[in-house]
Amino acid sequence: VEAGVAAAGPAGDVLILNGDLPLLTRETLKQLVETHASTGAAVTVLTCEKEDPFSYGRIVRDATTGRLKGIVEEKDADEATRRIKETNAGVYVFKIDVFREYYARTDCENVQGEYYLTDVVALAAATEERVAAARRGAHFRLGVAPSYCAVTPRPWRRLVEDAGQLRSRRPQKVV
Repeated sequence: VEAGVAAAGPAGDVLILNGDLPLLTRETLKQLVETHASTGAAVTVLTCEKEDPFSYGRIVRDATTGRLKGIVEEKDADEATRRIKETNAGVYVFKIDVFREYYARTDCENVQGEYYLTDVVALAAATEERVAAARRGAHFRLGVAPSYCAVTPRPWRRLVEDAGQLRSRRPQKVV
């Protein structure tokens, strides 16, 4: 991320996504970027509802306004936060200047000792930057998470379905 942001120009938007999203489509990215532009947000996050959100970061919203306040990673979450069904899909659009400002303020003071992109979202939201979410439903999937296989009695059915979906796609030019 740091190398890509360093190479970016001084203004504009940057799309950042996790590298483990084999089911991500061009259409989903297009919708995310359109949501970012139409809302005038400084940060836009792709989220999805999960019946079993195990291993996903949870989207924390203000109880009164519904405004996105931050994202809490599974390992850092308390029990109440773990009950949240709206999850982070790991795909973001940031105004580049906003990203640079708040990324410089992040630290690795968390359970995993890592720098979290999700902290950039929380820092921006805490300072009243507009943070938007492009929400998808419960059946929306982007990745094939190994953690799912560890906790599901029938992981192979899910993996076979995902493999079939990947095989049925024609190669796409993403950018």
